[in-house]
Amino acid sequence: SYDCQGGQHWPAVNESKVEPVSLEKVREGKQRYKKKEGVDPPRAERPTREHITIFLALMLKLSSIYLDFAVFVPFGDRALQERAFDAMVFGPSGVWTKVKLHGPPNFGEWLACYKVFWVLCLMYDVIDNGFLKRYAERIEQLTKDYPSCWGIIYQADVRTRLEYAPEVRAECEDERAECLVKNWPVTYDPERPWNKVWEKLALKGKDWWGEMIHRAG
Repeated sequence: SYDCQGGQHWPAVNESKVEPVSLEKVREGKQRYKKKEGVDPPRAERPTREHITIFLALMLKLSSIYLDFAVFVPFGDRALQERAFDAMVFGPSGVWTKVKLHGPPNFGEWLACYKVFWVLCLMYDVIDNGFLKRYAERIEQLTKDYPSCWGIIYQADVRTRLEYAPEVRAECEDERAECLVKNWPVTYDPERPWNKVWEKLALKGKDWWGEMIHRAG
């Protein structure tokens, strides 16, 4: 079994051990991806069996989709899990403070981690390709708009995937319930809840991103 203890490593799988997924489940995901995309994912983007196990366990056991890119890295490379970088962020007193953040030190390395997550979402039909792409483009655009603020951008991404995404999911579920009562069209699929969430994170949520980035910067 995989030891998932320690919030630093797998913050959403608290003090639990998860049995590895079956090889059949791994093959199922690979086949679905190839059917969708026509080819296998590039080697650097292919999730390991451990990646797949953690990803599916998070969704099944904790209704979470957050992966810590400080440790969820391409190839499951343990050496990359020691990465840290210095960043300037606004402290509680409203002044710039230098801190050490654990995680990818730039957009390129963030994208390498995100692409493993991207492939997993396609393998198990969790989120549509277009919404995954647009979310990455939103982060990339922020790095262009604020080239010296990667620390703030990465913290915003973490808070978005860890804290805000579950809030958006709850809002989507409430909206669906209201639509059903009022006999309105429903666009939220409870079998694929994170798809609608990623649509909103990628295409909408300007107020949220504004609070995370623009006010901080």
